Amino acid sequence: MSLRILHVTPYAEGAWAYGGIPRLTSTLTRALARRGHHVTVCSTDACSADARLPKARADDDVALRVFPNVSNHLAYHWQCFTPLGFGAYMREHFGRDPEALEWAARLPVQDYEELIGGRPGAG
Repeated sequence: MSLRILHVTPYAEGAWAYGGIPRLTSTLTRALARRGHHVTVCSTDACSADARLPKARADDDVALRVFPNVSNHLAYHWQCFTPLGFGAYMREHFGRDPEALEWAARLPVQDYEELIGGRPGAG
């Protein structure tokens, strides 16, 4: 049986300055894809103190969706990740899924755009 798997992480493959989490995310998601699952990774563009991840990757095993942070400085130095567009992506792709709605209802922040003072639902 093939599953659709969403893995959400603040930093993904290529963000080696963050250490073990990007490595673990990469290893885990690639292994799941090799088993025949459809894996999507949602991450911010945090890469290092001075760089951001590119928006696209030439890899068909795992779909990578990168959301830009408002501030790379805040992401790297303070671990404050503000992925613009993540809320809209979740509503578009998982908005009708009962399990996704239950998961989203438990989040402490409903929409990152609202958190940072943007227009509600602007995602």
